[in-house]
Amino acid sequence: MNLRDIPLFAGLSGEQLDWLASVLAIRDASPGEVLFTEGEPPAGLFLLLDGELTMTRLVDDRQQVGTRHRVGGEAPDPGKPAAANSFTGEVQLLTGNPHTATATVTAQSRIGVLSPADFQEMLARCPQVAGVMLPVVAWRLRMTEMQARERSTLAALSTVAAGLAHELNNPAAAARRASGELPAAIADVESAAADWAMAGEESAHPRALREELRGRPVPQSALGRADREDEIEDWLVDHDCDVRGEAGGLLADAGADAEWLSSVGARGVPVGPAVRYLCALLAVESLTVDLADSVGRVSALVDDVRTYTQLDRAPEQEVDIHAGLDSTLRLLSAKLRGVTVERSYDPALPRLLAKGAELNQVWTNIIDNALDALGGSGTVSLRTWLDGSCVSVEIGDDGPGIPPEVQARLFEPFFTTKDIGSGTGLGLHIVYRIVTERHGGSIEVYSQPGRTRFVIRLPAPTSPTAVRSG
Repeated sequence: MNLRDIPLFAGLSGEQLDWLASVLAIRDASPGEVLFTEGEPPAGLFLLLDGELTMTRLVDDRQQVGTRHRVGGEAPDPGKPAAANSFTGEVQLLTGNPHTATATVTAQSRIGVLSPADFQEMLARCPQVAGVMLPVVAWRLRMTEMQARERSTLAALSTVAAGLAHELNNPAAAARRASGELPAAIADVESAAADWAMAGEESAHPRALREELRGRPVPQSALGRADREDEIEDWLVDHDCDVRGEAGGLLADAGADAEWLSSVGARGVPVGPAVRYLCALLAVESLTVDLADSVGRVSALVDDVRTYTQLDRAPEQEVDIHAGLDSTLRLLSAKLRGVTVERSYDPALPRLLAKGAELNQVWTNIIDNALDALGGSGTVSLRTWLDGSCVSVEIGDDGPGIPPEVQARLFEPFFTTKDIGSGTGLGLHIVYRIVTERHGGSIEVYSQPGRTRFVIRLPAPTSPTAVRSG
């Protein structure tokens, strides 16, 4: 094969091509052969002379197809340099990072392989290849970051969705229970009203008793409530009142006690029918309160999601930093079990003209990483303050810390300390881009064992409008 026909080498001299011919290993490759594997060190530059390669990544324990490189196939993707189909592996050789995907031969192919050492020598001997290679590298980095940004957004939403599902479960279960018990409770009210009528009394009397209870004190402690409940149940047994088992608790929570019940009987009111009607009425009230509380909790969660996603607002608007931090915490509450959250908010912090949903993605990524580092126990701290012309946000934890050699590379693209399939190596890089490029701010990390702090600084408006601290 004439090496000059390879797009990467089209502009080389005869001497340069002769050197390449002496170091380039050309061979056939069959379908199923793996050229390099995700997570492994750079294996070399791979030239696709004929056939097809498929790039895959491990996502959630499954191999996800990324791109395909074909020779003589259909036209390349829009915006994709034609030369991008003919070689791969150069990004890792240039950055020194492990492969971010696995390359598998998916059709009978012919492959050329240049070792890492020969690749470096090629850059020195054949500088013309940079004119072909760099546009491909730029395109690949752009596509990788775009895909990673989408995955990062989905990962943040997935984390929030998991927390939201957990938080919705309790009020939803309470609402189902209350709505399921309400028909029977209403039937009890109707039955008790009939008993009251048969006793020859006017139905207004039990309602008057209910109003009378509203002004009475209720037990403030669990022990006090339990004692009063026992006292009431003993009184009901002594006076042959046929009521449901939870009557003692209902009456105690409403302010009744044995002395008050005795005073009702002393007025000539038929105690049995009156107490049964009153308990039935209190049961309905309790269930409606449970329903209202459950609906209120669901509504609050919906508000948190709206605040977090900013779905009903323009991409850029005045943003309350405290509201964004708090909504992120509430939506991550399932992961906060066993973790202490400390807040120190500056009440005079100004609102920012910013992309609220993107900033919430920043808070989610950093807080979620902190929670992973804590492993279920410890402290997450949030602090805000106005530092000259910048709004500063500090997110910290008292976990094991980040090693110095990792800190130096924390915001680099493709750098990750997580297991294969658990991270793209672009999460904090995207955080960095959102803060620095999208908002003109800065982000720094300070870490030692027992104390890690991410400090984000964002430009403050020239005419600040103070926001209320959360």
